[in-house]
Amino acid sequence: MSIEISAKAITPIRLSYGNLVERFGDKRPASRYQEATYDVQPTANFQYRPLWDKNYEIYDTSRTAIVMED
Repeated sequence: MSIEISAKAITPIRLSYGNLVERFGDKRPASRYQEATYDVQPTANFQYRPLWDKNYEIYDTSRTAIVMED
């Protein structure tokens, strides 16, 4: 009985998640830090408005003091 073991190069289907491809492009794989921290905050489909101020959504971008370009 003979067993033949050969090494093959496997190319990944994708290098990053879709939100990271939009930010950085698809030229290199994203780091685990980038996958875990970028675009984590939800932006849609909230069930409830905040009880303390019903005029705003819970993560309303018009209420923040720091505005990022992206």
